[in-house]
Amino acid sequence: MRQDFQTKKLGEVIELAYGKGISKVERHEDGQCIVYGANGELGRTDKFLVEGEAIIVGRKGSVGELHRVSGKFWPSDVTYYVFGNDQIDVDYLFNFLKSQKLQRFAAGVKPGLNRNRVYELEIQLPPIDEQKRIVKILENKLGKVKEAIQLRQDAIADTKKILSAKLNEIFASEKEKEWEEKTLGECVKLQGGNAFKSTDYQDEKGVPLIRIQNLKNEVVDLTKAVYLSYQIFEDSGNFHLESGDILIAMSGATTGKLARIKEGQLPALLNQRVGRFKVNSYAIKNFVYYFLKYKQSHILEIAYGGAQPNISGGKIEALKISLPNLKKQKQLVNELDKLVGQIDELKSLQEEQMKDLKSLERAYLHEAFSGELA
Repeated sequence: MRQDFQTKKLGEVIELAYGKGISKVERHEDGQCIVYGANGELGRTDKFLVEGEAIIVGRKGSVGELHRVSGKFWPSDVTYYVFGNDQIDVDYLFNFLKSQKLQRFAAGVKPGLNRNRVYELEIQLPPIDEQKRIVKILENKLGKVKEAIQLRQDAIADTKKILSAKLNEIFASEKEKEWEEKTLGECVKLQGGNAFKSTDYQDEKGVPLIRIQNLKNEVVDLTKAVYLSYQIFEDSGNFHLESGDILIAMSGATTGKLARIKEGQLPALLNQRVGRFKVNSYAIKNFVYYFLKYKQSHILEIAYGGAQPNISGGKIEALKISLPNLKKQKQLVNELDKLVGQIDELKSLQEEQMKDLKSLERAYLHEAFSGELA
């Protein structure tokens, strides 16, 4: 901390003013002024509540989210807003608040930001000119970090396209390879799960029930699984899952999501709204899995229903699939498995780099408000 800079509690320097509700009738998409919610732009209106250089602070919902705003605007009733003044530059304040992770002050059953907790924060207050100098240096450094983060995000997005390109290479030109064309229903049977009674659920100790919410990011996630007794498992043989089974979300917001169950997750039971592809001797399970990934967007297109779509087993089984012999299927699966492993390694590296950049951003903010930024 710089000894020549005065230190004050934030409540001595600023006021977090309450935003105000505005009816939907008073909003329209061509409005001249932005209506801000806790998480950013909520809509537009021709009215304004506030004018000036200010900061929007999320009060409810997205607690502690920050938005730097200018001109005429309307802060809604789930926000605070705050100006700079003759003691504190608005951009110096904005970056200070970013450094404080205001989300940690969320409190209550429906979490909200208690401004009195924010007021207790101590802040170093150099002269305004020095504050502006610090902001200029800080924003230059943060700008470079932001550019690097964007590059990493672009690289992550490109990484996700690698598998799609390979699947397209294999399956889009399949007819040219003179593979045998069949309907998917000739190779697999799509089996729905059972409507097990929620009154039989157990928090732990028993057999995990694979529900629709357990299908996440191409894997079966048992973090929040419910369990059934071993007796129910013994009485439900048709719904026993096997290693490598391909599962699909049959309805709801996650319709079309795929996952494969692993040996270490067994025994397990199949719940309603989750489908299991039972593969016959024409195909290898993982070859069918990669075909389904290739067709995933098409599967969503043929799902019926609006906001809560449902998958028709008949429509999926009617899909055309061209099959090479089992030896070729195995070869292609090995190639795809190897590629997926390489992609996962690359993603892991990119995620670590992203964490490092976020850490660097926090380090610069710490330097700025501890008097260490040169």
